[in-house]
Amino acid sequence: MSQIGPATPVVTQMTGIAAPMAASHQRPDGPRRLFLSGHSLMDHPFPEYLERLAASIDRPLLWDMQQLAGSSIKDRTMGQGAGRWTGYAAGTNRNDQPIDVLSELQRAGSYGNQPYDMRTAEQYSTTVAAG
Repeated sequence: MSQIGPATPVVTQMTGIAAPMAASHQRPDGPRRLFLSGHSLMDHPFPEYLERLAASIDRPLLWDMQQLAGSSIKDRTMGQGAGRWTGYAAGTNRNDQPIDVLSELQRAGSYGNQPYDMRTAEQYSTTVAAG
């Protein structure tokens, strides 16, 4: 596998006020766990790129996702239609299988029942200027 990113992690190259903070930061043991929720921009191969990037600096990454093409955060949470919060059961996981996000997060994730270290949601908007 070819390396992605710098050979030395960027945080070790900091100077000024950030340097002592970066130097004192303790790296957690084991892989980091990430949950992504998004539409086409967070679909494959984006998570695999993140995984490779993390591996290139010896920071293993375990991840899962909720992917729903063309969706907004509202679609992936509230859902569409009369039922409330149905969006959490919409979309697919990393293996393109149906996912129940609430169940995934309540049981503390797919990996060893450990909570996710980070949960990231994708949203975009378009501003139209009248004129």
